Amino acid sequence: MFCHERYPLSKSLPAIIRSLPTRKCYFAGRENYFVVQNHPLLTARQEYRVFFDVRHIGVAHAVLLFVQSAYPANFEKGSPHGARRKKVGFRVLVNHALRDTRPPPPP
Repeated sequence: MFCHERYPLSKSLPAIIRSLPTRKCYFAGRENYFVVQNHPLLTARQEYRVFFDVRHIGVAHAVLLFVQSAYPANFEKGSPHGARRKKVGFRVLVNHALRDTRPPPPP
């Protein structure tokens, strides 16, 4: 279904994905990760959440990044799944994906 709210925000996805190596990434539920972005189309109480996964594709030194979802969310709702945001570096995610492993979330 086409979403009039998400479509204009999605135009920023290529730049967000290109900047992943320099961003703070966070663990989300269901073995995926997310980043947050302030966006001029959102209110000061909202952030743009982009969920993704990184997987080894069976080719040496190559991974595939899947953008799974992206949507605006209110700060009041907290982190996805109500959890405290637990950081993980994008390079850590890529290195684990190359070994076909997953980094353990911090306590």
